[in-house]
Amino acid sequence: MIYFSRNEYPNKCFIKHLFLIFVVFLISGYKTIIASPIEIVQSSIGQFIIVVDHQLHQDYGLKYPITYQFRLDSGYNSLTVWKKARQEDPYEIIPNRADTSFYNAVEAVRLDENDQIVYISVAFSELTDSLFLRMLDPQSQPVQAQYIGITAYYDNRKAAVTATIDDVAEWFNPHFVTGVRKFQHYKIWITLALITGGCDLKNTWSAVQNLLDRGYTEASAHSQTHPPVPYGDQLESEVSGCIASIKEHLILPPLFRSGEHEYVYTWICPYGQHDDVIDSLLGEEKILVNRLYEPPGYYRVADWDGTFGLFQPILPSREMGTTEWESYATTNLDTLNAHFDKACALNGVYHLMLHPQTVDWKAGYADQHLAYISQRKDVWYTALGHLYLYRLMYINQPKVITTVDELVTAPATPVDLQLYQNYPNPFNSCTTIKFSLQRESQLSVSILDILGREVRTITDQIYTVGTHSVLWDGCDQAGKAVSGGLYFYQLRSGTFIETRKCLLMQ
Repeated sequence: MIYFSRNEYPNKCFIKHLFLIFVVFLISGYKTIIASPIEIVQSSIGQFIIVVDHQLHQDYGLKYPITYQFRLDSGYNSLTVWKKARQEDPYEIIPNRADTSFYNAVEAVRLDENDQIVYISVAFSELTDSLFLRMLDPQSQPVQAQYIGITAYYDNRKAAVTATIDDVAEWFNPHFVTGVRKFQHYKIWITLALITGGCDLKNTWSAVQNLLDRGYTEASAHSQTHPPVPYGDQLESEVSGCIASIKEHLILPPLFRSGEHEYVYTWICPYGQHDDVIDSLLGEEKILVNRLYEPPGYYRVADWDGTFGLFQPILPSREMGTTEWESYATTNLDTLNAHFDKACALNGVYHLMLHPQTVDWKAGYADQHLAYISQRKDVWYTALGHLYLYRLMYINQPKVITTVDELVTAPATPVDLQLYQNYPNPFNSCTTIKFSLQRESQLSVSILDILGREVRTITDQIYTVGTHSVLWDGCDQAGKAVSGGLYFYQLRSGTFIETRKCLLMQ
């Protein structure tokens, strides 16, 4: 971390972001991104319903397939898994994949017959915050399964490989094009660190777009002009301006788009330098991680930093090539291969980086190393941004699963006042909440979100003896529709309080 004195930033931009750092620190601490952002619900008809927080969905898109694992109750040698985004949609099948096939970044179902675990890799649609999953046996009967959790890596792979190429700009145009195509040939994802102020000449934007269209390539922000810290008055131009320029000049690949939104997930630090003010703005821009470049030997996935709203800065495992400015770059094939082997042995991440002008692509060592590390079926090959998008979901996964049957069969309330399960549940437009009284009482029914905050008061009045019902239309107190997810409805009468769960689908 590079620190600075207060007089190094005598400008409004600094004051604004310093204040933001202080506020976020007070609110966030070192926690996960939000409380309970993912809910898993098992319905009474054998569905598993995954609901993600609406703001999390909007901020990060979530188009990369996340792997959910389920333990089967009895021996199966085959099954089919179906998905849909909304309750009213028809189901569509998710393709099955075998242990022997090579695939990455696709929706897939893989059955481990020995351990009777099924791995389901699936992404969210831009249409809704929900995913419906259903497993059927060869006779089209529901499969009984127990949800285990999100795997640490895609498809439960043992290790991950990612790569970054720095200083992508017009002055290195032919060098980075040659290098990126090598990675594409070996089906290894590579992240382009774009100096956007240097992409306007020599058809550089067109060259970058062509590489993105060929696949296995991520666009990443590397500032507008590659300045050292501090950025001073140019902070927002260098950070926000760079991100905006990427979205303006490029059509990002489908895995980096959701509806009308495009996503830039990574920041490559110029000169490997950063400070708290930069990190604060990166968090505002929904950047997931910033990468430094020395020293090497970094094989793990970083922890979330709730102070700035992104993962802690990371380092590469090794740089390939020969540079004049640091001693960690190498062309030694044994050294490079050993770093990959160590990452695999640690079940970690092998992060290869390079500068486009420092690699001799005709010398042979690059091809030999890429061939050595590529196309292994138990290794996940991924863009740096997708590595941390996946990690974001992993660290925020639900600790418990809710079943609709458990809600329906909950213990009865005292005999003189009873709250029933809402119906329908789940629901997508309106639901009925019923309660009964054996003596006249003043009572209220309120809707709470997953943080326990009151969303709406449905009723607050005196009710006579008998059974009554009220409706909730999925709107808050102001009449605005709330996002899909898990909610609570709460009945209060004097000192008596009872709360039940309901699931709003959108």
